[in-house]
Amino acid sequence: IHDYSQKRDVLYHHVYLPHDAPYPLTNIQDLCTLVEQSTKRKDGVYCREIECSLPRELTFEQQLDLLTAFAGWFIRQNMVIQANMHGGTDGQNPHIHLLAPVRDLLDDGSFGKVNRGWGQRSFLELMRTVWQDLVNEAMAKAGCAQRVSHQSLAEQGINRNPTAHVGAKVSA
Repeated sequence: IHDYSQKRDVLYHHVYLPHDAPYPLTNIQDLCTLVEQSTKRKDGVYCREIECSLPRELTFEQQLDLLTAFAGWFIRQNMVIQANMHGGTDGQNPHIHLLAPVRDLLDDGSFGKVNRGWGQRSFLELMRTVWQDLVNEAMAKAGCAQRVSHQSLAEQGINRNPTAHVGAKVSA
């Protein structure tokens, strides 16, 4: 486990819960404890991490609305989402990290069995489509002409090599 408590570029943090979730889960420490206690195996998986880039063309408020809309999709699947928004060391790499426990949230506020459907390729593809649609909607609302696609260049019929992602340490 890595300690992110000294991370300086966290712009926003929130735990998103299904509407009928009990109050104690809004505390990140209680949430993590409950997730750990529900996992019996020492090599068990607690959560899935989802990382998404945010369009730099959007304002902070628009990026936050985008994050909230995406988290809303997850909570409609009865998933708990712990979200962090980062700007990158120079503010030029806005992105979000979502942590989603892999277990179903039960009515009593505990976590049940692992939801295997959330790890399926079809769920990943649906999640990527939802993100694409939300980003494109936010870009259109902001008056930006650019659009994103979750498909590969080949799937889009674009005949060129993809660009390599250059991290913050290299581009700084």
